[in-house]
Amino acid sequence: MKEETIAFMVGDHIDTEYTSLCGYVHCDYRDLVRVFGPPLEENWDFKSTHHWFIKIVPHGPVMHIYNWMNGPVIGTSITSITRWNVGGKEEAPLEYLEKILDFHDTDAQVIPYSIGKLDTSDKFFKLELSEKDQRIQKAISAMLRD
Repeated sequence: MKEETIAFMVGDHIDTEYTSLCGYVHCDYRDLVRVFGPPLEENWDFKSTHHWFIKIVPHGPVMHIYNWMNGPVIGTSITSITRWNVGGKEEAPLEYLEKILDFHDTDAQVIPYSIGKLDTSDKFFKLELSEKDQRIQKAISAMLRD
């Protein structure tokens, strides 16, 4: 079996605008630094402090790995974080991320973020929520009304 080579760039020059949460990577901070180098340390609205902007080259997706409401944001060490958010424009970055982390012999686990599934059969995309997610959505709506 031929091993696939995945080339990537890391840096703050990579445009990750319009990306959103597409999954999580469960791993140690040290693994991310070993694979992607030191993060950009920038405080975004007191919600996120450490960021990696990654592009699969030459024509692959972009992704943004970052902490969200944990670590230094809440007064704990960045090395205490084991769940990192992954932003992208689709779930494709997760497949690449998983291969990159596997190649570097990390114990990372990549998990897609899915509140529901997209139905693309219509002209417009519709989000179909599971029964559990519908109950959660109703409970949140009720709390907001009160």
